[in-house]
Amino acid sequence: MDDGVLSQLRMLSEEVPVGSTSGFVCPACGGGSTGESSLRLTRLEPGLCLYKCHRASCGASGSIRGAYCFASAGSSIRETVLDSGQVYSNDTHRLGKEWLSELRQRYRISEHEAARHGWAEEAGTGRLVVYIRGPQGDVRGVHTRAGPWQTGPKSRDYRTVAGNWAAWFRAAGAQSNALVLVEDVLSAAKVAQSGFDCVSLMGTSLSLDKLREILREASGNIALALDRDATNIACDICSRYSFLTGGRLRPLIIRKDLKYHTEEEIQSMVQECCSS
Repeated sequence: MDDGVLSQLRMLSEEVPVGSTSGFVCPACGGGSTGESSLRLTRLEPGLCLYKCHRASCGASGSIRGAYCFASAGSSIRETVLDSGQVYSNDTHRLGKEWLSELRQRYRISEHEAARHGWAEEAGTGRLVVYIRGPQGDVRGVHTRAGPWQTGPKSRDYRTVAGNWAAWFRAAGAQSNALVLVEDVLSAAKVAQSGFDCVSLMGTSLSLDKLREILREASGNIALALDRDATNIACDICSRYSFLTGGRLRPLIIRKDLKYHTEEEIQSMVQECCSS
């Protein structure tokens, strides 16, 4: 299978929920002269998607393992090895009006984008639930956030595996080969909505292990967009790791968190940072 076709299949598979089948135009044959939706993608489980083109002259078929995909509201993780000692309930429901309004009005993150990433509410507390995923969609744990109307810690982290505590957010559809690194999950989702793959570092720390993982996945330049009060840290990180990155890791100087910028502003800033 051609790498370009496989990449397109992986992107299409992102749109298929677990346990369902969806039809698409086959990237291998283009659906023939009529562009028919002859390709069927079936998500058997989070890490496995089957594909088959039903045009006789094509017949492309196979499986995509480790494809990046999203959990749906109500899904859970078994392990609860926690950072804070606080027990995660593993019980969620769909986002309610308050969270949908908060995401839309404050950050301009769409309901579709929140659903695409599998965001939900923790039952009982109403906290926002964000699954922390690796570059291939593997679940590393859960991050929960309190809304402005709620009490309790602003954020809680629940790690299910040892290793890099960084959250990958894949852009949907066509995208640039630039990769963006940010501090928090809301900024990461906003960048993904703007058309760029993004990694939330879950803070300002970029360890060598995190960087190695990022360099394995990144095909182009990498913009490090830490919050304004961490500008010096961003510049220091880029300088310190220049021997490894060959200048591909570049600081993106911002006046406010990316989650407060428009998509057009984010696109312009990232392209300017990564194109030179």
